[in-house]
Amino acid sequence: MPPKNNLTRIFQSRRRHYRGRVVGRRDISREFAWIDLEAEQFTGAKPGQFVIVQCADNTDQLAGHAWQDTTQWPRAKGVELQDRVALLRRPFSIADMPHGRDGSRFSLHFRAVGPGTRWLAENARLGAELQIIGPLGNGFKIKDVHQAILVAGGIGAAAMSFLAKELRNQGSEVVLLLGAKNRELLPFSLIDGAVIDSEGEPSLCCEFFSELGVRVSISTDDGSVGKSGLLSETLADYLSRHRELSQSGTVVYTCGPEAMMAKIVQVAAQQQLPCQVCMERHMACGLGACQACVCRQKQNQDESDWVYKLVCSNGPVFDGQSILW
Repeated sequence: MPPKNNLTRIFQSRRRHYRGRVVGRRDISREFAWIDLEAEQFTGAKPGQFVIVQCADNTDQLAGHAWQDTTQWPRAKGVELQDRVALLRRPFSIADMPHGRDGSRFSLHFRAVGPGTRWLAENARLGAELQIIGPLGNGFKIKDVHQAILVAGGIGAAAMSFLAKELRNQGSEVVLLLGAKNRELLPFSLIDGAVIDSEGEPSLCCEFFSELGVRVSISTDDGSVGKSGLLSETLADYLSRHRELSQSGTVVYTCGPEAMMAKIVQVAAQQQLPCQVCMERHMACGLGACQACVCRQKQNQDESDWVYKLVCSNGPVFDGQSILW
């Protein structure tokens, strides 16, 4: 059988086009929302995989951008590009599969920060239909994981909820270290009256994860809730208090800002713990055709020997030690 090329993959991807109907919605805070979608014949997904969603009406996309001065190219950060239509689909991690990995219902967790996600926040109401392609990418490896430490910064938490659920379903012990700029920008709701340790020790304080029996540590940049400081510091302190986690079968998983993930990988390496990272990139197609969403992956320990990898098709999950940060 001849090898598959990018064009073959694009044609095959048409089988993954769905119209997802919004069957549930929960507004978590001023900027964060959670929606449940039902898509007939959805092929199921694994933790770490994602979908790309059209975040604009068809009529809006056809209208495009109305440039004021047609004699010059628009500036990348000019007013012409602000508050306009999201011409490209937006990638979203699959946050949950409520009826199991092979079900037709899945959840998306997002923060409304740009024209695409703001459109989604305004239009993803009950009964609305969204155009979706997916599931895409390669997910987390979870086989034979006895203990898992999940580290999520901001909306990187969207990739961790489904992962935590699948890990718990196979009997793994799981804790989540969750970070945000401040209390208002926490991506998950806290349980009223829950005790949140100021030193970063995890507790059953987060609504979604408490149902799974997953303890959560909260860190904020300004100290408005939980531990004050960086997530890398929280992870280092946690590992120093729980040295038994250096035993075999413990894996660190992380998703969030790239600078944060680079530090998490470094802390894990110091304790000789494997670390899987879920990379984030702007994507034009999500299918590997446009070659735009690249990251640098080391071929060996020599940092001068590296290659470009596509986050959409080679990832988004990689071995953290292999990435050239």
